[in-house]
Amino acid sequence: MSERRDESERRKLGKVQVPLALPVELAEQIDEASVAVKLSKQDTMRLALERGLPVLLAQLTGPVAA
Repeated sequence: MSERRDESERRKLGKVQVPLALPVELAEQIDEASVAVKLSKQDTMRLALERGLPVLLAQLTGPVAA
């Protein structure tokens, strides 16, 4: 199966895997946050992206409607 077709199939499933290299300090912050909020590391990262992306966009581009 081609790479493009693989991506299309993943999108149909509603999830895409994104390999991501993180600085050690950030990975440690994620570990600590996941323990504090009692969520998996994956869920903690997903929520951080979902909730933080609008903030990042607003700070860098101006207000963004949620």
